[in-house]
Amino acid sequence: MTIAELNRRVQSIDLAALKTDAFDAVKDDIVIFNREQLAKGKKSDGEDLGDYGGSYREERANAGYQVDYVDLKRTGKFYESIYARLEGEEVEIFSTDNAEKVQALIFGGNGVRKGGFGEDIFGLTDENKEKTKELSTDEIITIVKNITNL
Repeated sequence: MTIAELNRRVQSIDLAALKTDAFDAVKDDIVIFNREQLAKGKKSDGEDLGDYGGSYREERANAGYQVDYVDLKRTGKFYESIYARLEGEEVEIFSTDNAEKVQALIFGGNGVRKGGFGEDIFGLTDENKEKTKELSTDEIITIVKNITNL
């Protein structure tokens, strides 16, 4: 391949499509990372979700669920409803679960502790952001190699 051909191939790279393709390659990982954080009782800022207390702790224990820390998991519906999508330059992580339930988890009310758990239940810790960057960088490299035939 000549330098001119390589230059033509590099110039043909659609950066917007490259960004979208890289995101599409890692969006399932982003969702998995968010679910894993919650399952460990962590928010995206690294803070703990807290502890289960009182009668709800007892109810969870009697039903066979873990009670060592809040994990926001009972049926699994909320976890399954978490999604990631690209909104311009930002990645949005949110839920398709019942809107009232999600609002209660964030802000409190409807049987959820006063003040809720905050918007940081959605998002990635710094460690998981780094993992995502590595995965998306690997995907970009693969795409560019395919385009340039290197």
